[in-house]
Amino acid sequence: MAASSLISELRSSLTDESARIQREFESTGVGRAALRQRTRLVEEILARLWRDIVSPDPAQPSNFALVATGGFGRGWMFPYSDIDLLFLFGDRNAEQTFKDPVRRFSQELWDLRLKLSPASRLLGECDRYDANNTEFTISLLDCRYLAGDRDLFRRLHDKVIPKLVMRESKALLQGLAEVTRERHAKYGMTLYHLEPNLKEAPGGLRDCNVASWLALISAMDKLHDWPDASSLRAPVRKQLESALDFLMAARCFLHFRHGVGRHRTRRPRERSGRQTRKQCQPPIGCGSISGMRARCSAPSLNCSKKFQKRGQHCTGRCKAGGRD
Repeated sequence: MAASSLISELRSSLTDESARIQREFESTGVGRAALRQRTRLVEEILARLWRDIVSPDPAQPSNFALVATGGFGRGWMFPYSDIDLLFLFGDRNAEQTFKDPVRRFSQELWDLRLKLSPASRLLGECDRYDANNTEFTISLLDCRYLAGDRDLFRRLHDKVIPKLVMRESKALLQGLAEVTRERHAKYGMTLYHLEPNLKEAPGGLRDCNVASWLALISAMDKLHDWPDASSLRAPVRKQLESALDFLMAARCFLHFRHGVGRHRTRRPRERSGRQTRKQCQPPIGCGSISGMRARCSAPSLNCSKKFQKRGQHCTGRCKAGGRD
């Protein structure tokens, strides 16, 4: 299919499906369903572009794989979230061979006004921890296969990441603690804000991620492999799930309500103001400060406090060179 025809078709599909997802969310107020559907929509677009630009066989070529990371890897595609992608190469030859297809693949996504957050790495480079880029290594904890050489992805997932986490667990815990404390400091180390940032403020979505990452790193360090199930204890997991249901719905509402994703140069709004809470009261019930705190802040605050206590302990361990 000609490139212009494919992009036109994908743009039409993206517009129609996005509108349908929004209508369903406005009817039900269920954020998780909107995230699942948005994730599936983006996956379908990526699959079409892969077949058209890289290989008609979604399991090819060898030595090159497309990997979802970060929020996209978790399946957390909010209406106007960035698409976190890793272009993974087995060696330098593959990197050079597919340089132009990667450029075109990325350009087509930008032309669709999808916000791409790409990274390109050799498999061996994923084994290196950079203290100045903790976020990339953390993003690999949520990696998920999309297309290309499945064996290359398995080597990343089954061998490289567990070895990296076992070798660098203390540095990872310390780096995660530091970036989280810096983020908390930006919000005065409290979640009690008139206009809370649902993603980044203490007790928000990012703290839920941090709790899961901490548990996963600790489990992998002990098991020398990926855990079979969630690393979080059942009571903590139940508490987080309740908070996540609300936070996901509230953030979806903000993205849909302000619609800034139509403009690639602007960021989606993450703060819930007084007027916004009044507008989202019917679908998800956050029309008052007290109501919002009751549903979201209390469980998330507990999670945040547990993280800060554990982060301080981990940092102390790292400085002392000790180990639990």
